[in-house]
Amino acid sequence: MKEIYTKESIKLLNKLLKNNNITVTQILDKSFERIQKYRTLTNSWIEVWNKEAYDIAEKLDKKKNNKNTNILFGIPIGLKDLINYKGKNTTQGIKNYNCFSNENAEIVKKILDLEMIPIGKQNLVEIAFGITGHNPSLGNIKNPLNIKYIPGGSSSGSVVSTVTGMTPISLGTDTGGSIRIPSSMCGAVGFKPTFGMLSLIGVKTLSESLDHLGVITNNVDDNKLFFQKVIGLKKNNLNLPKKLKILIPINKRFNEISSECVKKNFESFINIISKVGIDIEYMNMPWLDKARKITLDILLAEAYNNHKRKYEEKKVSKYILDRLKNGKNITMEELKIAKINKDIFTTKMEKILDKFDAIISPTIPIETPTIEESEPLKTENKNSLIAEFTSIYNLTGQPSITIPMGKDNNGLPMGVMISGKKHSDIKILNIAKLFEKLITENEK
Repeated sequence: MKEIYTKESIKLLNKLLKNNNITVTQILDKSFERIQKYRTLTNSWIEVWNKEAYDIAEKLDKKKNNKNTNILFGIPIGLKDLINYKGKNTTQGIKNYNCFSNENAEIVKKILDLEMIPIGKQNLVEIAFGITGHNPSLGNIKNPLNIKYIPGGSSSGSVVSTVTGMTPISLGTDTGGSIRIPSSMCGAVGFKPTFGMLSLIGVKTLSESLDHLGVITNNVDDNKLFFQKVIGLKKNNLNLPKKLKILIPINKRFNEISSECVKKNFESFINIISKVGIDIEYMNMPWLDKARKITLDILLAEAYNNHKRKYEEKKVSKYILDRLKNGKNITMEELKIAKINKDIFTTKMEKILDKFDAIISPTIPIETPTIEESEPLKTENKNSLIAEFTSIYNLTGQPSITIPMGKDNNGLPMGVMISGKKHSDIKILNIAKLFEKLITENEK
């Protein structure tokens, strides 16, 4: 679908509300109009809550006034269907799977307190155990820019809903890149904060050691505004250093698996940021190549433990069953060793990043494949390469964000990833905002 989607920023919607140019109900009208237009085509929603959303909107319109300082007031938001919402089913991407919630997830309580409007549950890879967007149970999710291509996963529907303007913002989860991968493939801003910064209480986890709750928006500003509000940061006093120090890792796998298109795009990005005097340093980091093995041992073992019953009752598709079986075969001793190695790896990364403001790389090493090319049961697919770079920061728990940069040979978006030390979330968001500005200026 070659189309430029209309996407209003949260800042713009707030300004229109304050100036009485629009009502909360009218904002919701626009979301549902786009859902009606794009939902079936992209298969991005599991359920949409029209009545409940309009009930909230009408109440908010009655209390709306131009003195309201809450910038998230009346903003629609989508939820990946791992997030519990009281009285609603959390399908986890599985057809006819009943798991009704008695209470809201902690993050839902926060967004309701902030007077946002949750409007439904978004489609995903079954139990979030995949990075392409394939879902044999509820149907594959499609890249809205070209429906022959994957959108990335597992937070597929959440990203698709955001880039098409069905919602200005969505919540997803990221275990090995599940927010940043689809954001890169579809042209969104996907942010995975420091591990634990956004509560996973009331969220169905795949791996409790690696899962992060995160945020998908169409620009860095919206992502930062939401994150600050949710964590209760009243004022951002953090200014960026006059001269940023950026690290670019050199490792064997990067050169082996990255496509020429990805390499050229990343070089273009480096040229853009180097022109403004940013200090860029390359470092040989061969030990980064060990990250994927450590991550997979933890991920597979914990995924099996968390979804053992689904495995035994064969509630998920064959590909997911096979992956869970791999987790079943990982011993407790192997899991223990992997967690020790995780701590060693994280300490090493933290120490290196003491000397830098951020570390950057392409978000994914290959161009976005088609749905057919990346069919999970095909042995010749390149799916195993997709999370090579993103999964490093699930292992370390460090904040990591992808922003759009360039197009691949098929005209689909590509991304660059910016990551940093634990709890440097606002700094990373500010750096991302600067880089986003530089990219935009370069495109003019």
